[in-house]
Amino acid sequence: MKQKLSFTEFIRVIKTVKQAKSAQGNATYVITYCDDKLCLGIRKPKNTSFEIKIPKLYEAYCQCDTINTVSLKPYVPRVQSPSLAILSEAKLI
Repeated sequence: MKQKLSFTEFIRVIKTVKQAKSAQGNATYVITYCDDKLCLGIRKPKNTSFEIKIPKLYEAYCQCDTINTVSLKPYVPRVQSPSLAILSEAKLI
């Protein structure tokens, strides 16, 4: 099993993601802001906004053996797809 990153390192890696494609490839998530608390962005092509709580995403990253939209739901409800896309683009899963 791959060693999990510290919270500080996790944030550093997440902040490098500027956009990410959905698992199905039908949406692109453009990151407009990211710090140690929130990641904000826009879903394209619908142009709807999303907000991911970074501590909750980190908790899911640390606790879930398999990360997918189902396993992310208890941690980041309503934003599982952009969360998964960002983790994937950051090569954390």
